[in-house]
Amino acid sequence: MDSSLKTAKRGGAKSDHQKGPNQVDEIRLWLIAYTDAEVAESLAAFSPLLLVPSGKTYVEDEELKKNSQPADPWQLRAEFLKLDPTPEAVVAFLNQWGRWNSEEYVELSEITSLLQAIKEAMTTSPGKWFESLYSLPSNWRRRSEFPYFALLTDKIEVALRMTVTTDLLDQLEFRACARPDCGLPFKVESNHDRKYCSKSCAHVEAVRRSRKAASEKKTQ
Repeated sequence: MDSSLKTAKRGGAKSDHQKGPNQVDEIRLWLIAYTDAEVAESLAAFSPLLLVPSGKTYVEDEELKKNSQPADPWQLRAEFLKLDPTPEAVVAFLNQWGRWNSEEYVELSEITSLLQAIKEAMTTSPGKWFESLYSLPSNWRRRSEFPYFALLTDKIEVALRMTVTTDLLDQLEFRACARPDCGLPFKVESNHDRKYCSKSCAHVEAVRRSRKAASEKKTQ
């Protein structure tokens, strides 16, 4: 959903340049006024989707631990990458995993933008990711034992961003699934020339190739 304001009809402004009595440029601005009907028409198609969280937020670590359930951020990312960017699917995802960030509301476009940025970062050069604000750590905590740096958060956005930053700093390699209607990033874990993110995608493509070959054979 495009949450930006698009107007069906725009008013405008024009400037009338004239010389004043002292030969100083004088600018007269003529404004075109909007009628109530024009405003109504312009805003008729404007329907931003704002997702508003409920529940209390916690700042201190002890309170956060006491009132939250531990979760695997990499499992969170795996499910996020499969997310269908529709309002219904996004609301269900947030209800399962929790708050997006600390703001009073989040726009759907903000979530889909991060989804696209993560997919690009994992399957192309990481340079663009590290040039963006997405890569910046958020409240890392130093520790005297391994892991020497840690992050505790109940914000989905922060957890997602930091999994990507951590993996790219570790120089992990990812590829995009070769199934055209999938494209999910997956981690390269061996020298095997793996093309698909799952056995399911590999099977689907094998069936497609078999059917295509059979169809071409019939037409010969």
